[in-house]
Amino acid sequence: MPEMYRARKNAPRGVANRRAALNWIRRNQKKTGVLYFGDDDNTFDLKLFSEIRYTKKVSMFPVGLIGDYAISSPIVRNGRVEGFFDSWPAKRKWPVDMAGFAVSLEYLALSPNATMPFKAGYEEDEFLKSIGLKLEDIEPKARNCTEILVWHTQTKGSKSPTVRISMDRQKLDKLNLGALLSQLESMGVNHISESEGKCKCLPNAIARR
Repeated sequence: MPEMYRARKNAPRGVANRRAALNWIRRNQKKTGVLYFGDDDNTFDLKLFSEIRYTKKVSMFPVGLIGDYAISSPIVRNGRVEGFFDSWPAKRKWPVDMAGFAVSLEYLALSPNATMPFKAGYEEDEFLKSIGLKLEDIEPKARNCTEILVWHTQTKGSKSPTVRISMDRQKLDKLNLGALLSQLESMGVNHISESEGKCKCLPNAIARR
C-alpha cells in the first residue's frame, strides 16, 4: 500500500495485493480462467469453486455474516439479477462484497485498463465499473442466490440482527430473498420482521412486482 494511504483511519487494505494480481494476469497474458478475490477472513463451501469456474462474464452470489443485515446478496427474480440487498448501499452502483463475485479472464481482457482504487469501501464498486459491467451481464450462482457458499467470519461475539423488510411475504417469496432469508433465520444468523429492526426498503421497481 502506498505510504500516503497508511495513516488513514479507514485504510484501503488488500488493494495493493489485488492490483498486483491484475498486473500478473496481464503480464502473463492469461485469457482463460476465472478471477476471484477470496480473502483471509472468508470461509468457503467448496461448491463455490465448482460453480464459478463456469463464469462467462461476471457471476455473483450471497455472502453471509456481513454488514448490519448479516447478509449481502443480489436480488434475483426468475434467474435475473434485479438489484442488491446490502446494508451499506452508500450510493454505490454495485453494492457487493469482495467475496461475492467472480470475473472471467476473457471478459476482464476486454477492459485492459480495469483497476481497483485505493478508496476504502468502494473498491468493489469501482473495479466493477472499470470493467464496464451491466446488470444483464451478471450470472447468479448458488442456486439463483438462495444458498450461502461463502461467509465473512470473525472470532467475536455478536447479536443476531433483526431486519425489517418493507414487502409482504408473498412478494418476497417471488424473489430469491424469501428462501435466502428463511435459511438464515433458521440458522439463527438474523431475524426478519415487518415492523421491527433495521429497515431495508427494497427499490420500488422490485417491490411493486
